[in-house]
Amino acid sequence: MTSAAADTEGNEPGYRDPGVDKLLLAGQRATSQPQRRAAYNRVQEYMAEKLPYTFLWFAKEIRVQTKQLQGVPDIGIRDAMNYTNQWYLSP
Repeated sequence: MTSAAADTEGNEPGYRDPGVDKLLLAGQRATSQPQRRAAYNRVQEYMAEKLPYTFLWFAKEIRVQTKQLQGVPDIGIRDAMNYTNQWYLSP
């Protein structure tokens, strides 16, 4: 996913970086498996060096939820934690 996918399900944190975009596009344009492998290895090295974000905390479970909390997807609450940017409180 390039920066064009920022703020979508494939790039929820909204990460944007022209250097990553260039490397990803090189991988997509590669015409052989060795070229593709080398391009994606460079993506991993670049991102490991830049470390765009890291998770410091992840809730294991929620025991109580108010009816005012809206926008929570109808999936297991642990998985729903990935969509907290879509939650909101209704009056």
